[in-house]
Parts: sequence; C-alpha cells; structure tokens
Amino acid sequence: MKICIISDFYSPSIGGTQKLAECVVKSFITLGHEVEVVSSRDPNRGLEKYNYKINEVPTLNFYQNNFFSNKFYDAVFIFADLGSISWQTFETSNSFLNFVVLNLDENVYKWIKEEKFGFTKESIKNVTKKLKEYTSIVSFCRDAPVNKFLKENDISHTFIQNFTEDLSKFIKEDFNIYKTLGLDVNKKILFNHGLFEPRKNQYKLIEAFIEQKLNRNYSLVFLGSPRISGDEFLVNPYDKQTVEYFLKCKKLVEKNNLQNSIKFVKGSNNKKLIASLIDKSDIYVLPSTAEGLPLVLLEAMSCNKPWISTPVGGVPGVLGDLGSGVILENIDFSSTELKQAISKLESEQCKSSRVVWEESFTEKIVGKKYNNLLHHDSLKHYKNK
Repeated sequence: MKICIISDFYSPSIGGTQKLAECVVKSFITLGHEVEVVSSRDPNRGLEKYNYKINEVPTLNFYQNNFFSNKFYDAVFIFADLGSISWQTFETSNSFLNFVVLNLDENVYKWIKEEKFGFTKESIKNVTKKLKEYTSIVSFCRDAPVNKFLKENDISHTFIQNFTEDLSKFIKEDFNIYKTLGLDVNKKILFNHGLFEPRKNQYKLIEAFIEQKLNRNYSLVFLGSPRISGDEFLVNPYDKQTVEYFLKCKKLVEKNNLQNSIKFVKGSNNKKLIASLIDKSDIYVLPSTAEGLPLVLLEAMSCNKPWISTPVGGVPGVLGDLGSGVILENIDFSSTELKQAISKLESEQCKSSRVVWEESFTEKIVGKKYNNLLHHDSLKHYKNK
C-alpha cells in the first residue's frame, strides 16, 4: 500500500510524537509498504539521510496549499495534538483510509474543561465533528485524559500502545559516564531525558533531590535543552519560556552548589549518546505533570532500566500492572515520595524492564497493530466506497 504520514514536526525533532511517527514509518517500510512523509520544513533535516521521501511544505494548513491535489494514497496517518491545524484542514475524502494518532494530555484536557486557550463549547463541537469524519482515531493510552475526551464526545477510537526501537543496540560499551561528566564513581545515577519545559517538571525533581539530600548517594543527570539551540531568547514566546525554565533549573543547582552532583547534557537525537547515558545510569525518573504514554520511559525499558514516574497520561493504565517500575501516588509529588520510590527500587526486586518492553512495546508487536488497521474487516466497507 502507499501510505502518507503527516507530522507537525518530524525527525530530527526529538519530541515524543515525532519519534513515534518515525517508528511507525520504519515499521510500515519493513512490512513492505511505500511510505512518504509530509512535514514542516527543517533546515537541519538533511533529506539525503533518509531512504524514503519526505515532503517539506511551508505550512500544514491544507486549506492553504494544494499538496494533495495530485496525490493519491491508500491511507493517511496524521500524528498530531488536538490543536494541530494538519488534521483539522485535511480533507478525509482525499484518501480511502484516514487516521489521526491523537496526543492529548492533562493540560489540554484541563483547558477544554475550563474553556481556556481558544477551547470553547463551539470549538470542541467543531473538533468533535471533524474527528468523527476519520476512519479511526488512534489512542496510545488507557484511562488517560485523551480517552476521557474521546469517550465524553462519543468518538470511537482504537488503542495501540506506543513503541520504540531497541535503544540497547546503540549502547557504546566503552562509554565512561563518570569520567565524561565528572561524576563521583561511588554514587549511583538518576537519569532523565527530554525537552526542558514546565510540563516536564525537571525543576520539581531537582528540588526534591536537594530537599532529601540525595546527592549524598546519587548523581542526577539530565539530557535535554529548550526546543531551540543555545540559551539565547528568540522572538517566539514559547521559545523564551522554555529557555527561561532551563536557566531557572540551572540557577537552582548553582545556588545550592551542586554542580558536581547535578549535570546537564545538551539535548540530542544521537541514539548512541542517549542509549549510553541510559545504560550507564541506575534509575530512570520521569517527573512530568502531563504526558501521553512517554516514549522516554519505553526507551529506558529497552535498556533494562528500572523507573519511577508520576501517574501521568497512560502510565498507570498501560504500565501500572507490569511491575518494572514505581508509579508515584501524586503528580505533584513530595520529595519524601520520591525518596521512598527510590528506596523501593533499591530494596525490592522488580520485573526486568527489558522483558516487559520485549513483551509489549517493540516494533514487531506494535507495528503489526498499525498494519492491521489497513486490513481490518470493519474498515472494508469504508475502503470499498
């Protein structure tokens, strides 16, 4: 089949939705499909690096461009959040099969309920009507805000869990994290990677680390930076917000003279670096206040790392009963909760994260579920229209 993948951003973006879109692309290609990607322009992309076609368009507002006027695809998958203009302006009649892989977290759900940031009863009515035009909506969560929204608005959906490629195959065995980052070899390492922004809640993790004096036995390592390169403010208000948050985190560390125990590594999509940092760490910590089903957790699991996470998004519903980590009781967790979770992982035997990942979150397993959407009996009547 000829498949189009639309993503608001795409590789080399390090966002979770973009990583998932790339995983799905590779899975479809492995299964023998012809795949093209449609995304916004990125001067750092380097189109020659990809063995499939990436169509860069100046805007993903399909009312304003004629990209699909002379295109035909058997199926289109749009990876987007609720406010993305891409799925809202795509004409579903352009393809036999149309899917939206929808990301909606705690923050967006709250804004909908409180009618903030452009979400009104009328706008949600229009959004709901448009979503129902698609063949199916894909949710990678269970018992999460996105599912609540879909159920409350009577929007049918298909659950397909997130998945990642096997990061363990990228591990650089001779990588010495202690020497490279100047860490105390006698301390264990807590690790987190992702964009620095308030939603990711790195500041709270640093506060808890300091309050419980965890630096006596642990180092805390972050791989990540604002969405932009460097620490200079740009015109975009969101860019400025993320930079300010990043600098706020650094200043908290400096204020407490913990530069030797808390390290910041510049954000990267270099898989060898990510895998090696995860591999040489002892515990993965996710302190986010809003998520879908975090790919960073799955990446850590592929490297067999025990983990600690706030009860965000699909984490409790999808990972809660699998036994490879600890889910904190509260999103607004206390420093005591964090310390107790670390102690629990240190004292109790968890199920191997790697085994859990192999059982549920690999390309081989989840890729087939995406592929099944193209052939499911319930969609035959739609394709035959």
